[in-house]
Amino acid sequence: MLRAAPAAVGVLLLACGQLAAALRTPDQSKAAPSRSQDGRCLEISDRETCENSRARLNVTCRGWGGSACLPRRGAKAESITDPAICEQALLLLGVETLGWGGKCLAPGAACGDITSPHACGDSKARFGLTCAGWGGSSCLAPDDSARLITNKTICENSMAWLGIPSQGWLGLFCRPKFVPCAEIRTEQRCKELAGKHKVCAGWGGHSCLEHGSLARSITSESICQSSTQFLGIPSIGWSGSACLSAEDASCHDITDREVCEQSAKRLGLKCAGWGGRACLMRGSPLSMIRDPAACKDSLAITGTPSLGWGGSSCLEANDGCASITSKKICKDSRSRLGLTCGGWHRKLGCLEQELMHH
Repeated sequence: MLRAAPAAVGVLLLACGQLAAALRTPDQSKAAPSRSQDGRCLEISDRETCENSRARLNVTCRGWGGSACLPRRGAKAESITDPAICEQALLLLGVETLGWGGKCLAPGAACGDITSPHACGDSKARFGLTCAGWGGSSCLAPDDSARLITNKTICENSMAWLGIPSQGWLGLFCRPKFVPCAEIRTEQRCKELAGKHKVCAGWGGHSCLEHGSLARSITSESICQSSTQFLGIPSIGWSGSACLSAEDASCHDITDREVCEQSAKRLGLKCAGWGGRACLMRGSPLSMIRDPAACKDSLAITGTPSLGWGGSSCLEANDGCASITSKKICKDSRSRLGLTCGGWHRKLGCLEQELMHH
């Protein structure tokens, strides 16, 4: 027994050493993962493991999407492949969707994303999308080309069934019927016609523009600033409310004070200054001045001296009492404007002196 003791002690020491080593080595299932948790979620291939990933693998996943385990970050509607899960995705997974349309649709989806004929026909009620209908192999938008129709019967009834004009079936495809650019109602369709087919100039902000359209047809400031590049329509810039062209622009078109005061730099126009509501130039009528301070400096701004401020506009030298719109100014017309007025009438306004005798 005594002779066996050294061997037993050696075994005991070896066992203790192995135990210590094991304690020093972290449990791989509980240690910080060497790869991201999102990546580990994507490696899970069955629903049960996915839904119990925290307990089994110490990995927190968003949940089961139908054919894959979805990670907590970056989960999208497109990753969900089960119709029932898609319809309840916000509740089950915290992922916002429009619903199932042959595939799970994300917010912002278009008619072309719908892959089910039935869902396409019920798109307004189910997804809030106004679609023309099923074209044979895809769901069409109201402004889609008849060229996208792949079924002969649908093509021959395209106007009645889809509201999309066509010239009939040509053996391999549905022949589109020309539609004026102005009748195109969506930016996407307009860009298709402008880019691929060069039929239209492009989208102007609120409408689809023909080639050669006036710059004033552009209703978007950002498009206006690059109108030549985007549309092939030259312009000098944005007035504050409209896109201006060099051919017919004037200071009176400017509706923004900052643009007016920087008109030479921004638009290449030499303007006199801001009149309160409009941009002025030399020779502008004083009635355009709607600011008392600007009225006082009318000679310097427009080159025309004024009679004075009438209450709502600047008065010309030949204006009379009837042009005064303020009761106080009317009563003080002699001292303020050098006019002798008859007084203020609650309906007729400021009266000429001779009217008071009738």
